[in-house]
Amino acid sequence: MQALWRIYQFIKFYFKAKTLYNIHSPYLFQLLNKIIDVDKLYYAYKPIEEQRTAYNYDNTPLIINDQGAGSSSSNLNHSVASISKSASSNQKKCRLLYNIVDYYKPKVILELGTNLGIASCYLQIGNKSAQVYTVEADQGLFERSVATFKKLQLPINAYQSLFSEFFSRHSDIVKDAELIYIDGNHTYEGTMQSYTEAKNNKENSKILIFDDIYWSQDMKRAWNTIITSTKSGYTIDLFQLGIVIPKSDVNPPENIKFIPWKYKPFSHGLFG
Repeated sequence: MQALWRIYQFIKFYFKAKTLYNIHSPYLFQLLNKIIDVDKLYYAYKPIEEQRTAYNYDNTPLIINDQGAGSSSSNLNHSVASISKSASSNQKKCRLLYNIVDYYKPKVILELGTNLGIASCYLQIGNKSAQVYTVEADQGLFERSVATFKKLQLPINAYQSLFSEFFSRHSDIVKDAELIYIDGNHTYEGTMQSYTEAKNNKENSKILIFDDIYWSQDMKRAWNTIITSTKSGYTIDLFQLGIVIPKSDVNPPENIKFIPWKYKPFSHGLFG
């Protein structure tokens, strides 16, 4: 039933989604043109993708302590390979994260939900001078991600912690972060707690990225709440990701669903 719900949601998303030909805001047009409608490959991707490939063939078993993804079991048996293939951010999503960081050049980046660390690496290489902090609750995933950061010689600051504990112990990092990628605890309550803490009364100074906004009805409800709570700027629905772009002079905020033109080539600003 969940799979059918997602298919139905994607069909609705597809027909409502805009392409660059439908974007009237010069700021938004330039942003989307630079970060989404691009298919460039960079040499910096190669070592990270080699590590992803290594994960994909690693059958080492892991027992994952689920901290809020909605599973019916709190301890789940997986292999590193199965996690890499099904739960780690895919290459397309990682390139998008890289493009966003490369475009905005945030000095402090926070990731909530390290998993195996692939997305963390893309966030770091997007702006090599940035301080990147990443938080993972599960010990097995945390240890493998830290090993990857060392192997790739990336100065990523990793924390093994529940998100709620991290918020209370490291409020300075949350406050200073200019971009926050939220990819963990796929429940309504968990997502909204992360959103509330991430804003930290500084909504107009942070780029917020939410993973898997159509993962479940709970996540879709959380994204809708975030849209209605955003007072200025842009909320961008990419189906896989939801992005909140701060811009104080865009009031009321603009909410759009966006898809690259190559996936909707008949869209030229006339038919949606």
